[in-house]
Amino acid sequence: MDLSEHKKKLENAVTSLFKNDTVLLEKDVNERTISARLAHYLVAEYPSLNVDCEYNRKGDEPKRLPREEPTSTNDASGKTIFPDIIVHNRGDDSQNEVVIEIKKDGNNDTERDFYKLKSLTSDSGSYKYRCGFHLTFHKNSVVVDTYENGQKSAETFTISKPAED
Repeated sequence: MDLSEHKKKLENAVTSLFKNDTVLLEKDVNERTISARLAHYLVAEYPSLNVDCEYNRKGDEPKRLPREEPTSTNDASGKTIFPDIIVHNRGDDSQNEVVIEIKKDGNNDTERDFYKLKSLTSDSGSYKYRCGFHLTFHKNSVVVDTYENGQKSAETFTISKPAED
């Protein structure tokens, strides 16, 4: 799948989230709740792949960013990584398709997310996700930054809440 196909699937899933779960954004719920609901809609977009929240494994080992020492599976110091959402095949690392990090408007703690997305999409890294998306949720829109080949794309796009019928 190419980037444009992944973008369209993401747009469809976010639109479903806006249509069915706007209350989550209105009530200012935790980012993990938003991630879980978005993952729910991504399952329909990727029926032959797995969509997981905070999946922290590469095979049997914890996912780690480069240059960080080994950690245990009960890592409380934040050295292992837990991507908000990934689209992949749990049994085949060659099918690491999409990695997504989510923030709500006003949460400016994004540097680690950006580093994770660059590392996880790098062609020379261990994970080689085809693309990554950083989503910033606002009440009526989502701003999306795109990552490919370990780099943030100059392209940013917005998915707006559909008009109510």
